[in-house]
Amino acid sequence: MELQKFERYEFKYILDTILREKIENDVKNFMELDNFAKKNQSYFVRSLYFDDPNFINYYEKIDGMKLRHKFRLRTYSKDYSQDIPIFLEVKGRVNQRTYKKRCIIQKKNLSKFEGSEDNITINKDELKNDIISSFLFERLRKNIKPLVLTDYNRSPYVSNFDRNFRVTFDKNLNIQKTDKLYKNKNSFARNCLTGYTILEVKFDRRMPKFFHRIVQTYNLTRLSISKFCVGMESSDLVENLE
Repeated sequence: MELQKFERYEFKYILDTILREKIENDVKNFMELDNFAKKNQSYFVRSLYFDDPNFINYYEKIDGMKLRHKFRLRTYSKDYSQDIPIFLEVKGRVNQRTYKKRCIIQKKNLSKFEGSEDNITINKDELKNDIISSFLFERLRKNIKPLVLTDYNRSPYVSNFDRNFRVTFDKNLNIQKTDKLYKNKNSFARNCLTGYTILEVKFDRRMPKFFHRIVQTYNLTRLSISKFCVGMESSDLVENLE
């Protein structure tokens, strides 16, 4: 249950197919695909998001609260596999910077994190883990439960000159209203943002000059888009307020 921590700026943009191809070709001149994506030019990402009965996480994001967080389960396979890890993650924002903390959970304990059971057995080792103990607190006190599942394909690019700078192209976003990470065959999956790609730019202090030129050349405009919020709205859990 070793913890992993990330803290950085994240800028997001929406690209149509033609613009995505142009920008990705430009990015390839300075960056290369992450090793995990080289085989298929992308990898699969699945996240199961939690919220409370009042959808506080959703509305904090919509309202642009500068201090917020949410929990999710994340994995990298459509089907259950002993070889693919499952992470419990908390992703949040403090002012302008985002942070993410995560740890691997044991697959035998998956039912403790997904589903809607109110009776949860807690052991001492879990209470020593900051992420798991915080999650269990919100599960028991705030009644957070898994609500919506997001699937997409990610093409991530990294730089040999700045390991803290990362660019990802996310496409084929599919949404399901469910409380399970797997076995969702009876749950209707809806394709969202068809024909569009979410470009995410992640960096520690500043963008490199070459990417500033890309932003200026294509007149890119930052958007506050969240796959979690798109999922909540597409699943009819909340009303789209925009």
